[in-house]
Amino acid sequence: MYATFQKILSKNYNASKYLNVENAHLGLDDIRGIPRYDSEVLLIFGHGVVSLGASGQGMAFMNNSSFTVYDYDDITTPHTKFVFFGGCETATDIATQNIAEYAVDLGGAKCSLGFKDLISPKSLKIFIKHFFNKIDEGAS
Repeated sequence: MYATFQKILSKNYNASKYLNVENAHLGLDDIRGIPRYDSEVLLIFGHGVVSLGASGQGMAFMNNSSFTVYDYDDITTPHTKFVFFGGCETATDIATQNIAEYAVDLGGAKCSLGFKDLISPKSLKIFIKHFFNKIDEGAS
């Protein structure tokens, strides 16, 4: 799955892969000196969860770390054009907003995409393949 969008994105962007890293890894600088969470295109995959207790709605990762709506209180993403949250219920409202909205409203990303319902890994893989192929073909 990663090879598809890395190939497409690397035509115009610095595309890197970070597998099973702590959420703090997003705050480290990339090779250009920009925090990873402020990349032009940010793809976050994990288990989307409606509630992480006091941390709010967000995504849980395999290494027991998480990324929540409250993480956007401390970061800004002026370089980010698009954030993709590849996980269940990442666009499901908790209180008044969800993590996909927070990426734009608080973080400053130009746009974001998340999912309102549960999604299977197979469905996500099919969606990503078609989504990035359409981008590669020039769709917007």
